[in-house]
Amino acid sequence: MKVGTMIAVIVLAGIILMSVFAPLIAPYDPLEVNIKNSLQQPSAQHWLGTDAIGRDLLSRVIYGGRQSIILAVVATALSMLVGLIIGVIAGYFGGVVDMVITSFSSIFQGLPGTSMMIVVAGMVPGIPGMIVAIVITSWVGFSRIVRGEVMKIKQEKFVEGLRGLGAGNLRIVLRHITPNLISNIIIIFTTRIARVILSVASLSFLGLGLQPPTPDWGVMINEARVHFRSNPLLIIAPGAFIIAISLSVNVIGDALRDKLDVHKDSLRDY
Repeated sequence: MKVGTMIAVIVLAGIILMSVFAPLIAPYDPLEVNIKNSLQQPSAQHWLGTDAIGRDLLSRVIYGGRQSIILAVVATALSMLVGLIIGVIAGYFGGVVDMVITSFSSIFQGLPGTSMMIVVAGMVPGIPGMIVAIVITSWVGFSRIVRGEVMKIKQEKFVEGLRGLGAGNLRIVLRHITPNLISNIIIIFTTRIARVILSVASLSFLGLGLQPPTPDWGVMINEARVHFRSNPLLIIAPGAFIIAISLSVNVIGDALRDKLDVHKDSLRDY
């Protein structure tokens, strides 16, 4: 394993463990308000200082990844599920089915992703709206990659042999084609989840995702806009964690792609 990849794994594992064990690690309740301690600079009591209403910044940063990571994983998984189903159907059946699905997906692909995501999240408020917005703007990329891979796999001799033995389409797709997509699915999931983490933070920053007083990195950056000149750590601390987790996931995704691409053309014959 390369040094860069090892560092990325350590950073990602550290952030995930920090988020999971936040109740044990955080020195204060992230929702505890103390106006007397507002906008304090870093000290022995508050290592990163406090925010505008006296909440401990370090505690809020530690808790900040819990919601973002969970929502990013859920949204990415749902996007991949929708893209996988649509891509497999289009690639396997081809013809008119493929033409209709490709035309439908081209409509979504032609729309500006960020604007579409903001519109959908604005129409459906809260966490459900944020997840729906991310899924709607992400599934097309997954489906096109899956479609291309399925079109290659279905030309293989083992698929023709299965048809000759009387295997039905559902059996061929579920038991023989889909398993051959696992490597690509892992790569796509790893490389795309970093973008989704940024999308979650962006929507929360705009007030269309997680809402105050939730200790979320995007929410914290939004709340810090008024006071960041007097206390830059209010933005730097959550922003650093967003950048760290995004870069770590991207580095790990690139490493997985390099490793799995070696066997990209060797399909599993079932």
